[in-house]
Order: sequence, then C-alpha cells, then structure tokens
Amino acid sequence: MEPAVRVEELSKRFIINQNQASLQHTLVKNLRSLGRRGGTQQDFWALDDVNFEVAEGEVFGIVGRNGAGKSTLLKILSQITPPTRGRVEMNGRTSSLLEVGTGFHPELTGRENIYLNGTVLGMTRREVKEKFDEIVDFSGVSKFLDTPIKRYSSGMKVRLAFSVAAHLEPEILIVDEVLAVGDADFQKKCIQKMSDLSSERGRTVLFVSHNQGAVRRLCTQAMVLNKGKLTFLGDVSEAISQYQELALGATSLDDLSAIEDRNGNQWVKVTGFSCLDMDSGQTTMRPIPGHSYQIHFQLQKHIPDTVDINLGVGFRNREGSLMTTLNSRMTGANISMAEDTLTVSCQLEKFPLLSGPYYLLITLRANQALSDQITLPSMMMVEKGDYYDSSEANDWGQQGVYVPHHWAIL
Repeated sequence: MEPAVRVEELSKRFIINQNQASLQHTLVKNLRSLGRRGGTQQDFWALDDVNFEVAEGEVFGIVGRNGAGKSTLLKILSQITPPTRGRVEMNGRTSSLLEVGTGFHPELTGRENIYLNGTVLGMTRREVKEKFDEIVDFSGVSKFLDTPIKRYSSGMKVRLAFSVAAHLEPEILIVDEVLAVGDADFQKKCIQKMSDLSSERGRTVLFVSHNQGAVRRLCTQAMVLNKGKLTFLGDVSEAISQYQELALGATSLDDLSAIEDRNGNQWVKVTGFSCLDMDSGQTTMRPIPGHSYQIHFQLQKHIPDTVDINLGVGFRNREGSLMTTLNSRMTGANISMAEDTLTVSCQLEKFPLLSGPYYLLITLRANQALSDQITLPSMMMVEKGDYYDSSEANDWGQQGVYVPHHWAIL
C-alpha cells in the first residue's frame, strides 16, 4: 500500500541578510545602493536531507525546538513553500491548519469562508452544506457566522479553522501549534476529533505540538527535528525523551527575533527573554523555589501607533499541562508602548514552582488582539529548594506550584 505521505531527501534553503535592520532603514539603504551590490548574505538551511514516510490512517507527531524546521516542513507539505531540493508525495486531499486565520478571507463572513474552504478542497457546495451544521456546532461560533472574519478574536478564528479543516473530509490533516491559542476544553475536543479521524475514518494526521502529553496520547509514531535535520524517527515516548534532552540544552534567549514558530499579527514581537537572579545578579534558566527573580521581556514594535500591551507567560510541565501563569493584565499593570523597543520586567519575590523541567509559553496582546505567541526554545529547569524556609523536605519530585500558607492550633 502506498504511504499517505512520502518525503525524500527534502531540503529548504533561505538566503538571509546578516545586516538586518528596521524596515525604514532597509528601504532607505536599498534606495541609496541601487546599482551596487547588496550587503553580506548567508545561506540558511531550514531543512537538510529529511526522509520519512507516514502510513495511511496514522497520527504522526513532529516535535522539535523552535527553529528546528517544523513550520517550514509543514509549509512544504501544504504546498505553501517550495523545497530547494527533494521530493514530496501527498497521496490524498490535504487540509492544513498552520497559523491563526490561515485560509480565511478577512472581509468574508464565517459562513462564506466555510464554503470558500470547501471549494479550495475541491468539494461541491452541496457537499459542504451536508457538513455545515457539524462544522458550526463543533466550532461554537454560531452567533457570529454572518460577521466578517476580521472581527473574530484569535480564539474564534482557531475554533472555526479547525472545525472546517477537520470536518470537510480531508484524507490528510496537517495541524501546527496553532491550537495553543484556543482554550483548554477546545484543545481537548480537537485532540479527540483528530483521534476519531484516524481510528474511525482512516484519515492521516500530521501533528506538531510542544504539548508532549497530547503527542503521547494521540500519536502512533513521531519524529524529532533539530536544526533542520531528522535526528529520530520511531517510538513516541523515545521521541519525546530525545526532544526533552534537546530542550534542556543551553540556548541563548537574548535574541528570539529569528524564530518563525509564532502565532499572532506580529504588530509587536517578543525578541528577547531573560531571568535575573536578584541575589547574584546573574541570568539563569535554573531558578530555585523561594528565591527572588526578575523576568525580562524585550519587545519590538512594527507599527507606528502607540499600543496597550498585555503580556503573559505560562509554565507547562513535561506533559504539557499548565501549572501557572503570570499575566500583566491580571495584576492591573498598565503597559503602553510608544517607542519601537521596550523592556518589560516581572518581579517574583518567591519563585513558586516545584522542581523539574518547564516549557514557557509567552503570549503578547497589543490593543487586545493576539500579537505574538512563542514557546521558548529552551526549557526552564527548576532546582530543588526550601520554599517555606522550614528546613524540611518540601519537594517530592512532583511538578506543581507552591502556595503560601500557615498552620496554627485554634
């Protein structure tokens, strides 16, 4: 039997300019240098000689740190980006959910976009109509069907986009980390739907996620990408173990601007992250519970307007479950960004997490719209510590959150 997906010797090269600057600076420089050679350029191989096959009806996981080449691979499989060399075979009608709003026309209503997506997939209007009620019920956006998509929130777009992609009968469904934008209950619905598509209808699913719990529960096989190379292909648990080892490796977080695995309109981007130990004055990704830290976020604005910022960071355990969230809006902080760059700090008087590795998902909203969302390419490894200053062992190897509390006899 022919595999649903076959990838042979796949490589993708990008040419990057080492003298990157703002758009205005670049335009002025280019106008001045007309007729002369440009600045220094360098080849960047986002994918390098990748080979794998996915069987029909399989749920195939693709894991790797940010910048590993996952999004580039999915864009090639979805025929959005051509490869530099190599060959791809997709044996079946393919539907992709890669970024918030992908495949939607912003001026058309939700209803019109459902039919538009069906047409793109080669379905007749009658075929789409037969699935219409299922799509709407699953998405939960029935009240807004006749509202232009540009008025939808990011969460609403994801709900409708997944519902359309999953219900319009693709033989191959490609889903990127975009589901992280949705709420937890909807994510569970999506994971169950993908499982049903595979087990009950024999559909093939390619699933990219930093949520290792979801990958472990859903996928039958997985691959690990690292710096554009396929480093592992096979058992899901082993793939996750290898990914965790990579994520715990030392990686500079000072410059996150080149990372492409992001969601949002990119009006404002997170370009740097650091965690400062207030006692030593050193940056670290190995904090100790109960110690004082200051987390710094470097932001860059790409629109001229002054924007109101809501910044948050979620800490997820090794299985991908959310342990706690720090959020500027929740604390009543008012952050306004008028200049092109801004550094925002968050003070933690007592670091609240139990020991173990954590993934950090940063979410940035500008004027209430999702502007940027990024999972840091390195995990935070929290050390053991005496959070309660009790000289007692208060860390039993279970990831979670310390809660300040006191005991007394009444």
